[in-house]
Amino acid sequence: MLKTLLVVHGLVGMDPYTVTMENMQECKKAAVDIVKQDESLSVVCVPGRDREREAQQKINTMFGIFADLISKMKDMEYDYCYQKPFDEDCAVQSIR
Repeated sequence: MLKTLLVVHGLVGMDPYTVTMENMQECKKAAVDIVKQDESLSVVCVPGRDREREAQQKINTMFGIFADLISKMKDMEYDYCYQKPFDEDCAVQSIR
């Protein structure tokens, strides 16, 4: 899910105040409410990223590639041992 950051800043010596919102619509509604209270404040909604989901997708992709690699290596080993069943390099005992 895309998160949104609500940033509130005042012109007179106020540090920026930030709040993480669930979506852009909720942020815009809150921004309107804040400006109604004090028109000297500036309010911005900044779209953000869901870093946890991105990290999980990268991990899943990496493990998918790794699993495919292992599967291909097993297929190659099986093919090799099927063609040369008495070779000492053949690690598959069931074919000998």
